[in-house]
Amino acid sequence: MWAKKREFETFKEDRKKERHDQIMELEKRKIELKEKDLELRQQIQDSAVMSMDISGMSERQQKYLLSLQDEIFARRFGAGSG
Repeated sequence: MWAKKREFETFKEDRKKERHDQIMELEKRKIELKEKDLELRQQIQDSAVMSMDISGMSERQQKYLLSLQDEIFARRFGAGSG
């Protein structure tokens, strides 16, 4: 009887550990998906900034957008070099 109880307790603990491992794996995947979503959103925003026609904007707006474009270039291409 005690052996069966210990066996059952071991089984319960194993199942608990399996559930915990599954939850941890799902949480890890959730974080990875959120990171990918943020990267994609950043790429969409960067693309919009890079494709803007600044010719009709004021000089101040043009300077602002050019500085944003410089930041995008630095982030995209500067990180890999050096």
